[in-house]
Amino acid sequence: MVQITIKIPGLSSVGFRRIRVAGVALVAVFCGVAFAAVPYTFTGGEVLSAAKLNANFDAFEQRFLALTQSTETVVCKYSSLGFQVNIPNDARTVMTQYRSKEIDTHNAFNATTGIFTAPFSGTYMVTVGVQWAGPNASGQRAIWIRPSAGFLTLAGSVMGNASIPVQQGGSGLFKLAAGQTLWVEGYQNSGAALATTADGGGNYFQVVRVSD
Repeated sequence: MVQITIKIPGLSSVGFRRIRVAGVALVAVFCGVAFAAVPYTFTGGEVLSAAKLNANFDAFEQRFLALTQSTETVVCKYSSLGFQVNIPNDARTVMTQYRSKEIDTHNAFNATTGIFTAPFSGTYMVTVGVQWAGPNASGQRAIWIRPSAGFLTLAGSVMGNASIPVQQGGSGLFKLAAGQTLWVEGYQNSGAALATTADGGGNYFQVVRVSD
């Protein structure tokens, strides 16, 4: 088995590629690893076509990117340290108090809109917390984790408290395609607008990609 280096006019990218010759069969290989089947193989004496070789290299590139993304770790954690939002009465509202970034490996969370966008397909564990200002005993408090596709998760539902702020939290697993989004929705019916606290320990948004 002989390995040679050739240059094909019109070949995209680097230009120099390694080709392995085994008997009379000529097959393009990449990094010495068969990541995926290539569109074309070549027989002895055949004129090498730049278009066919480029097609093989493109197939390898796509497979390589897919393998890289399948093991990519996505970690996102924000809190509301020092920031509050007012939630209107009797209306589901996207929670946007998570403005303090602790980590966001892929800049996947928009702290202004409160929307997380999955950078890769996979299963994501989402954990959230909301702390409502108080004391306020009127009405109910509820939060949901809502994906752009699929089923939402009710993360918590409690009544107001006459003595202390109300703390809620919850988590859920979500199967997301690349580009799909999710966010936290809050609801309260105390009779007037109600603020969240500025407590970073009570208001948090965390996402971890746990599998592909």
